[in-house]
Amino acid sequence: MVYLKKEERFNGTFTKVSNEIAEEIKELYLNKKRGVWYMGKKFKLSPTTIQKVLIKKGIKRRTRKELGKIYRKSNFSIDKLTPKLAWVLGIVATDGHIENATTKRSGGFDISSIDIEILNNIKRICNKPNAKLGKRGQNPNQRRLHISDMCLYDILIGIGIPKYRKTYTLGELKIPKKLFIPFLCGVIDGDGNKHKNNTFEITSISKKFLLWIKEELDKHFNNNSCNIWDYTHHKGGCYRLYCYTKYGKLLGKEIEKKGYILLKRKIWWK
Repeated sequence: MVYLKKEERFNGTFTKVSNEIAEEIKELYLNKKRGVWYMGKKFKLSPTTIQKVLIKKGIKRRTRKELGKIYRKSNFSIDKLTPKLAWVLGIVATDGHIENATTKRSGGFDISSIDIEILNNIKRICNKPNAKLGKRGQNPNQRRLHISDMCLYDILIGIGIPKYRKTYTLGELKIPKKLFIPFLCGVIDGDGNKHKNNTFEITSISKKFLLWIKEELDKHFNNNSCNIWDYTHHKGGCYRLYCYTKYGKLLGKEIEKKGYILLKRKIWWK
């Protein structure tokens, strides 16, 4: 029997685990990559008891990197991205942040927004209908959505979205050329807005990110299509990318023709 010490008492009684069950726990943890919560339900033991049995067996706790490999559902590559998922990446790049894997859930991303339409679109596209919208901050209209998906987590890291201080360190991203426009629609829905001259503008603290978007749009139109204004000298300053009216209308017609996702209130060409 595997006995726990007096100070490791649960519910006023000693916890006893037979050698057979202890060996089975070891087998499930090491070879079948099962977690303590799963084994707790299977053997009707608390997760803490399972952890202490593993310690008695000399087994170390898994690292986050090891957890990420275990929770990965499939080898999803960026080549299989769709325009709708590219739109989600644009939202995450502006209004979201990456969440690492933990012992209780796989890696993914968080998004906070006052626009419920954006959050519901993300739930539908990521096939997470049961994902709950929690409250965020003091604003009663602010909602937070967490999506756990190691496939999308890998893609977010792979295209270059930073885990930490994203607002300041965001720069050039590895977005396939054919998906840049739907990705841009997500960026506009996140940090963009309509401009009075029937075009759009994007606001960001990261100048590198806006320079990359300008470069990609210039390639798309084979001409100088945008300008970046510096507002950093103002309180809470930032940079703004402004698309010239001619190219803004051309881009709007392309978005409408191909049916890319864009919020109705962000449509600038009508």
